[in-house]
Amino acid sequence: MTDLTKTLANLVKTNNGLFKSDAQAQFIRSIAGDEYVSGGNVYGNSYNLHYMLDSTGVVSVHKNTVAKGLVLVWERVTAGVVSVQDAKEIKRLKRLIKSIQKSMDDRQASWDSGEYIAQSNTLAGAKMMFSARQSVEQETLDAAKKALAALQN
Repeated sequence: MTDLTKTLANLVKTNNGLFKSDAQAQFIRSIAGDEYVSGGNVYGNSYNLHYMLDSTGVVSVHKNTVAKGLVLVWERVTAGVVSVQDAKEIKRLKRLIKSIQKSMDDRQASWDSGEYIAQSNTLAGAKMMFSARQSVEQETLDAAKKALAALQN
């Protein structure tokens, strides 16, 4: 991985792909122009990263592999438009919320039917374990919902 590849990857990761200064923009554009291609090899699987640039920074990153061809892996976020990464994160958070909610509902049903108490040696131990698990999952659920709301706004 070249220094320019690391620089472009860092811009994508930390600054929404935007150049941090005019000097940086001039320097990178003098080397790369409108497109910069970088390659690599991981465990025998080669790939190319295509960085598309404009005057303000990196516009998009495409990954080219033998198996999948050219695939968009990142694009600059603009107001009101959901990026590829955000769409994936929204799907992941929705799955997480659904999974946690199901787990909490199943635990509550087990508690209501008495199965949960039967698995514990004492009623006090069962109550403590039940409330601890429910509160941890509730905190995780609240955090996931907050992150989802932030991405969707």
